Amino acid sequence: MNDNKQKDLESPIFSVVCFPDSVLVSLGGGGKKYGLVNSLQLFPKPIYGILKDPIHTLQLGDEIFQRLRLNTKTGLIVGNSDDQCVILKVQDNKISIVTKFQTDRAAIEPCQNDGVFNYQGDTLATGGEDGILKVWSKDYQLKYTVDMKGKIQSLDYHVANGMLIVATDNEECKILKDSHVLHKLDISQNNIHKLQFISALFSLDGTTIFTFKNPMRGASYMTSWRIENDNIKPLKTIKIHGHPVVSTCQSKEGMFIGIGCSDGTVKIINARKLDIESSKQIHELPCTALCFTPDSRFIISGSVDAKYHFLQNTRPQGIFSLLSKFWLLGMLLAYLFIVIKDLFE
Repeated sequence: MNDNKQKDLESPIFSVVCFPDSVLVSLGGGGKKYGLVNSLQLFPKPIYGILKDPIHTLQLGDEIFQRLRLNTKTGLIVGNSDDQCVILKVQDNKISIVTKFQTDRAAIEPCQNDGVFNYQGDTLATGGEDGILKVWSKDYQLKYTVDMKGKIQSLDYHVANGMLIVATDNEECKILKDSHVLHKLDISQNNIHKLQFISALFSLDGTTIFTFKNPMRGASYMTSWRIENDNIKPLKTIKIHGHPVVSTCQSKEGMFIGIGCSDGTVKIINARKLDIESSKQIHELPCTALCFTPDSRFIISGSVDAKYHFLQNTRPQGIFSLLSKFWLLGMLLAYLFIVIKDLFE
């Protein structure tokens, strides 16, 4: 038996979190009555793009964590599960639940779509199908709520100033500080394709916003917005893909953005240039899980087809690296010139 052959995982993949020495994967698809097991599995550091047997498994029963968000300062992970927020931690190669509490109260099919800590780790924002943004203190006491007038698709905190960006399905992105709306990125005017915000991210240097928009069918788009004092201006819009975006992530240093699409395509975009660095149709079904490795050399993707893949990232070369290569090439050419000259003398 070849242990180095990649094997599919046992259930559909919904989310992935990469650590320096391990990978956390959320698996599931309806529980035992559907013949699928809902679980969190912790795998050792991949070798040649292959996940070996898990070192710890946390059985979830009927819960499915459709999204996991890691806070790098505290090590806490926000798990989004139906109408609940579940706080997790990975320590000593074990997955543990810190606490859980109800967050979404939609009358029909309640679901928390996203939850994220601010970068300091002392404030938590959650949102879902009921359209109510809820902000919690570090001891998980509710601080305030804001009615966003639409289902909340994604949340993200600014790295420093406390701003929170909220993408909703009513063609709006709102930027709040505390409970006050500071800005609204509106795409309803001249929106002939009826695009809706599916995700929004602050850049890690705090100067740019990236928004991702989907139609009901057809091509998806990405827009970068510049944050200048009290103004936010659109900079550039690019067509991402011929199908809707399903998942997004950002590399640790903020240089790259990963995008998973409904047709199974995975793309890596240079966040500074908005150029597509890599693109490959990897999965047969929608790419629901994405995460860069800590060194940003690879992006791990997962799908509801229970398959995972490591896509190599072609990182742009720095000036020093390019100059070094030119210097070495020059030295080699000079050496060859001297050798050839000696042969003919």
